[in-house]
Amino acid sequence: MRTDLIGTELPPLTYTYTNRDALLYALSVGCGPDDLDFVYEGRGPKVLPTFAVVPPFELLFSAVRTLEMSLTRVVHGEQDIEIHRPIPAEATVETRATVSAIQDKGKHAVCIITAKTYEQDTELFTTTWSILYRGGGGFGGDPGPKQELPEIADDQRADFVYEQVTRADQALIYRLNGDRNPLHVDPAFAEKAGFPKPILHGLCSYGIAGRAVLSHLGNDLSRFAGYWARFTAPVFPGEVLTTEGFVQDNGQILTRTSNGSDQVVLIGLARLQDN
Repeated sequence: MRTDLIGTELPPLTYTYTNRDALLYALSVGCGPDDLDFVYEGRGPKVLPTFAVVPPFELLFSAVRTLEMSLTRVVHGEQDIEIHRPIPAEATVETRATVSAIQDKGKHAVCIITAKTYEQDTELFTTTWSILYRGGGGFGGDPGPKQELPEIADDQRADFVYEQVTRADQALIYRLNGDRNPLHVDPAFAEKAGFPKPILHGLCSYGIAGRAVLSHLGNDLSRFAGYWARFTAPVFPGEVLTTEGFVQDNGQILTRTSNGSDQVVLIGLARLQDN
C-alpha cells in the first residue's frame, strides 16, 4: 500500500442516474410495499438520503488501485454522509474526491477519502469513506482522531426499535447499485478474504440503519442532515438486523444495529436539522 499519497486528488467522476436507480437502491436496502414514497415513481419518487453513497462509489475502486491495495485485504471501516440539499430523483452529477488521510492504526492502516458531489456546480452531498487495509499498519504514520460517541447505559431503553429481515439474495440485489466486489457474491473469494461465505455489503446495512432513523422522523427528508457509522462485524445475507435508536439531548440520534445473535454489527450517529 502506498502511504505517500495524502492530498492526492482522484480523477473526477461523472455519474448519470434516473429514478430507476433510486428505486433499485430503495429496494436493495429493504424498502417494500409500505414504503411507496421511495419505490413508486407515482409519488416522486423520494430518494433515501443514504443513496448519496451510490454516485461516488466507483471512486473507491479508483482509490484502491491508486494506493496499490490488495482487494482481499480491504474492508469498509466507517462511512459518513452530509446532505446539503434534497437528492433529486434523476440527475447527472460530478464527484471530486481527495485522499484526505492515511492513518496508522498499529496492525492496520486506514485510508480516508473525502468526496464532494455536485449537480451543475451546486454541492448536493459530501461523503467520507474510511477504508480499512488489514495488515497495512506499522509504517509510523499518524493514528488519526477517534470518533467520540455517547455512552449507552446498560439499563437504557431505546427510543425506537426497527427490525429488518435481510433476504438470502440481499447482496445480489445490492451489488446492482455498482458495488461489484466479489467478496459479496463469490464463496471462493470470500474464503480467501477470511470469511466462511460471502458477506452483505456494509453499505447495505448502513442503508437499513439509515432507514430506521428516517422512519423515526416520519420519513421527513428535510430533517435528515447526515449519518456517520462504523462497521463493527460482518453481516451475512438472511440475518435479521435490529436497529435501536437513542435520541440525545443535542438532537442527534445514536444507533446500534445488531444481528440475530445480538452481536453489534454497526454503530451510528445521525445528525438532524432543526424543525
